[in-house]
Amino acid sequence: MQNCTFRMAVAEFLGVFGIVFLGCGYVVVFSTTYGLIGIALAFGLVVGSLVVCFGKVSGAHINPAVTFMLWATGRFPHVSAGVYLIAQLLGGIAGAAALKGLADPAKWQAAAGGSTGLKAGLGAGAGFAIEFGLTFLLVASIFVVALHPRRGRYGALAVGAVVALDVMLGAPLTGASMNPARTVGPALLHGAWADHWVYWAGPLLGAVAAALVFGRSSPAEPEAD
Repeated sequence: MQNCTFRMAVAEFLGVFGIVFLGCGYVVVFSTTYGLIGIALAFGLVVGSLVVCFGKVSGAHINPAVTFMLWATGRFPHVSAGVYLIAQLLGGIAGAAALKGLADPAKWQAAAGGSTGLKAGLGAGAGFAIEFGLTFLLVASIFVVALHPRRGRYGALAVGAVVALDVMLGAPLTGASMNPARTVGPALLHGAWADHWVYWAGPLLGAVAAALVFGRSSPAEPEAD
């Protein structure tokens, strides 16, 4: 794969910005109205749409776990991985800041700014296992469908659907992050750092595990400038 360009970094920034601003924004504004299914569909639609928008620009990692997995398995250059990670984290923080600035303060506070956290009584070890499993399923769908030469046209749909299903299953337990950058932004703006390591270790290791099981072929690469 060619080295990261400015356009790719901007795409990764905007992708994570969109996940946090739109996905967490839905949580802040509508979660009490439409509940868990609405939240799951919102995140699934946002992620699927962003994959379509930025897939041919940056590969639409829009998730440090995906970038880390590609780097750890020798599919992504070292320097490019670092640039992507910085862009993703900045996108998550910017999205959370924009949401806090625009949302109704009472609703933002009531929804904890869309931050993730473990269900009361759920241990950190169990939380790690859940985030590991949810991310494993997400990255498996990327390899099995999104990067398959014949099924790739359905990639965004498959990834969005898995995100929605993962959220339905995991949101009541861990918030179903599957994405460290999605968690970092709201955590920083709301000060929600409890068990934060879970939202790094679970997704990063779950993504690598999925690559080791399903990643027999190299992933498709974004187009060069």
